[in-house]
Amino acid sequence: MINLDLDNTLTQVNVAKPAAVTATRQSAAIDLLGYIGFILAVLHAAKGSGNADNTLDVKIQTSVDGSTGWTDVTGATFTQVLGTGGVDSCQAINVDTRKCNRYIRFVDTIAGTTPSFVMGEQIFGQKATV
Repeated sequence: MINLDLDNTLTQVNVAKPAAVTATRQSAAIDLLGYIGFILAVLHAAKGSGNADNTLDVKIQTSVDGSTGWTDVTGATFTQVLGTGGVDSCQAINVDTRKCNRYIRFVDTIAGTTPSFVMGEQIFGQKATV
């Protein structure tokens, strides 16, 4: 195993543990205080069950206080995951913490007829050492 975290400052946050999701949801607010530069946002999603027209759209939003005024982070949208006609998906996008407010959240929008997607979400990033 190769350790890419040479100074032991990489932080992992399990935003949503893998589970079947059947309705639109938002994650809890994630505090970016102390993160340096970019974080890596990761989406693991199995192709959906139910109908072939089911879809999963995931994006990241930001807020000053973590509870109100949420806005989309430019470029922080994952490729759409499809229903039974789709494929399993593991995606990662970089999010520049310097272009976000203090808090972010994942927004999962599920559409279709009896949709269900087994999915999980994580972030990885470097925090400043004190």
